[in-house]
Amino acid sequence: MISHETSATEGQVFFREALPLGDIQRPVLEAVVLSIKNVLDEITMGACHVRHVAFPLDEPEYAALASELFGCEVRYGQSWARA
Repeated sequence: MISHETSATEGQVFFREALPLGDIQRPVLEAVVLSIKNVLDEITMGACHVRHVAFPLDEPEYAALASELFGCEVRYGQSWARA
């Protein structure tokens, strides 16, 4: 499920599993959030800057690579997956 919140200065897109994903939760959430971030970057031609993304997951060993791929801060251990 996808929802969003906006204020005068920022917007957030939240992602929640419609069904438990079990073992595939991490790759699915990472792929969805990265895809949405890339779409935002493309359609706004960089005018919509994503400052951070967040995941309700433990920090993986590849956290530095994730930050590089997302091109922003990646926060783990959060209550929602969001961009």
